[in-house]
Amino acid sequence: MTRSQSNLINLDFQSMFKKKNILTYMMIISIVILSGCDSDRFTADYGWASPILVEESVISMSEKGMVFVADTNLLPVTGESENQRPAAKFSPEDSHQNCDSDYLDKAGDAIYSTPAYSANNSTLVVGYYSGLVVGLRYPDLSLKWCNFIDPLSKANSSGGFFSFLSFGPRHQPDTLIGNITVHDGLAIMGTSKGFILAISIDTGNIKWCYNGEVTTAICQPESVLGSMYDSPLVDAGKVYLSSLDGSIYSLDVYDGTTKIPNATFFQTANKSALISKPSALSGMFIITSLDRNIYVINKKDGSIITTLFDDTEKASGRFWAGSLINDNQIYTVTTNGRLYKFEIDTSGRKKNMASVQLKNRGQKAGENILITSSPILLDDTLIIVDSISGNIWEVSSSSFQSSNTVELSPVKHGSDESWQGIPSEPLAMDRTMYFHSSEKKFLCKKDLHKDAIGCLSVTEK
Repeated sequence: MTRSQSNLINLDFQSMFKKKNILTYMMIISIVILSGCDSDRFTADYGWASPILVEESVISMSEKGMVFVADTNLLPVTGESENQRPAAKFSPEDSHQNCDSDYLDKAGDAIYSTPAYSANNSTLVVGYYSGLVVGLRYPDLSLKWCNFIDPLSKANSSGGFFSFLSFGPRHQPDTLIGNITVHDGLAIMGTSKGFILAISIDTGNIKWCYNGEVTTAICQPESVLGSMYDSPLVDAGKVYLSSLDGSIYSLDVYDGTTKIPNATFFQTANKSALISKPSALSGMFIITSLDRNIYVINKKDGSIITTLFDDTEKASGRFWAGSLINDNQIYTVTTNGRLYKFEIDTSGRKKNMASVQLKNRGQKAGENILITSSPILLDDTLIIVDSISGNIWEVSSSSFQSSNTVELSPVKHGSDESWQGIPSEPLAMDRTMYFHSSEKKFLCKKDLHKDAIGCLSVTEK
């Protein structure tokens, strides 16, 4: 395991293990460790992909890898509505029949990678943890094509938890956790083994694949790049990806070439892991890091313009989530629930920084909180969700004070409902947020400033 990968698990374990939902914590940590280290893969129970908006429909994913078009009109105002039949669905069994591979049987069908939709191609691109990528026609979700990010997956599908007992060299299949970005007919993604590749949305063929040394038409067995766990950012003909080795990689979006050694556009001084993608702002990128810092770098050459924290002023926690930019305001939140608001002037310097501290009811500020999703904005209200407890905070701009820190309790506590845990970033639409629940594997919705939460489960048959 690399130093940057081990930084991922350097969270507050003492406060974590006070929680009842320890298995979910261990799932998140185990995914990060096992996906990046030299170990075999494991079967995950459910993914943390976010629901997405396609035209006027919400696309959601189930615990077993089913993709379906959700009828939001069926979502109850409160409580649970079970076993609804979706307007359209795609199940992993369909890919078994058409992809001519039994690898999914051994690797699991969980979806951690948030899908992406190409309106020009009327195609939804979905990536499975097992490395399978499928193109689905919208709106009926029929299978258009399928491919594996790892060309050796089919021929090396044996293994399992005890495969480390086998002798001789063996191939470690690649996995897909990072989200997919579509751009000009290409579906672009970064993988757990450190590959960056682009797939044709029309055909499903790999257009280019980069392993840190060469760009080829098929992914090579090994890569020298770090693992990538978030969306690629496309900006001015370049694609940028954050990695667990503390790097931002930069490639030409159309052919995957680069003039930068190992495509390393930027790297933190201590190689502390970067999980979320950069945010673009007026010739600059804003980058959050697990080393408790926020970097402002020059978009032209990757040089550091400024860091928002230093030895005399440290952030209260680590940054897993990315930044939300709204007009001139930038919002980001630490894993332990400190929400920062600041501005960046034209020279790249910070100004007007303020913060609020989120807290659980009856507990100390920041205790038993794990925030891994970026804030979302509904009207003028920021929404922050807890990945484990399912707590939801609604924060107005007036909550921020420049002279002191304000502590805010959640407007909705996860233990008050049958669902627990919101493992992925919610979808904001009008005055409503849609999110996946990890406990009941529901698609749920909550209207702004209302307590009621309605959840829907969809039949998988």
